[in-house]
Amino acid sequence: MKLHWRTALRWFVRLTMRSMISITVVINAVWFWLAITEVGVTEPQQIADGVTYTVLDLPGTSHGGGLAYVAMADMTHPAVRFYVTPPDYINDPAGFDYRLRFPWQEARHKKLAAAINGSFFKSKMYKLSAGELYAPNAPAQIVYTAVSDGQTLFGLRQPCLIWFDQQGMPHAERLIPRTNDRNNIMGRASIVLSAWRFIVENGVPRQELSEEMPTMRAAIGVNTKSHRVWLAVFESADELLAGQVLAEEGATDAIVLDGGGSTCFVVGANEGGVTPGVRLRGWRPVAQTIGIQADN
Repeated sequence: MKLHWRTALRWFVRLTMRSMISITVVINAVWFWLAITEVGVTEPQQIADGVTYTVLDLPGTSHGGGLAYVAMADMTHPAVRFYVTPPDYINDPAGFDYRLRFPWQEARHKKLAAAINGSFFKSKMYKLSAGELYAPNAPAQIVYTAVSDGQTLFGLRQPCLIWFDQQGMPHAERLIPRTNDRNNIMGRASIVLSAWRFIVENGVPRQELSEEMPTMRAAIGVNTKSHRVWLAVFESADELLAGQVLAEEGATDAIVLDGGGSTCFVVGANEGGVTPGVRLRGWRPVAQTIGIQADN
């Protein structure tokens, strides 16, 4: 039976595309495993201009414990910029905002000094005998309010916001229902992250959060007076412990981000001799990566 040239061409293109995808996955997987770095407790070290990194050892309690990885950025430093993955889709009929990617990929491609996973999202999961799998490059939708590159990805429903103005300075604000706060912020913000509640508000950890179960957790804190930002990931912490740690570090306001299997912390810069690489988890692709860019 003679094979038609068009059929042969389609077969060749499909095989080539599958091969390229497989090679890309293998290269990224090898880079990921080589990049995983076991690190003990460290004092604050400068990893880029305006950015420091530290590892804390939290004593085990009913609120959690283990290692906490923390990056702090001085947003007044001219070399420092806050980064959130820009949307892949704009006004998509299916409601998608992003394609899933690994935070360590984003950190490498965007040359981030430090990076963590971002906001909560939903995407198609593949059921396997070992559990659920999120596929890289799969379409995803943000489920908490987020603004990136001035594009609103989800309507302002959550009342507690950490946002950045056009000059890159951080702010924290609790929206008051039935006011024009939403429109005022949207007119000034380049980036918005949100939560249903603050874990630190006006410098005070929220004590009523003590009933949360400890788990792997990511959080962001800001100091609206000194214009500093903290990216933190915890091996095990409830919202109270995460808030206490960030308040002790100097944050006046903080919220939690996605956690559990999405949790990831990546060090991308090594100015202070810190070895770049993945510090915690990192094998689940996520919709958003949050990080710090610093020109050295």
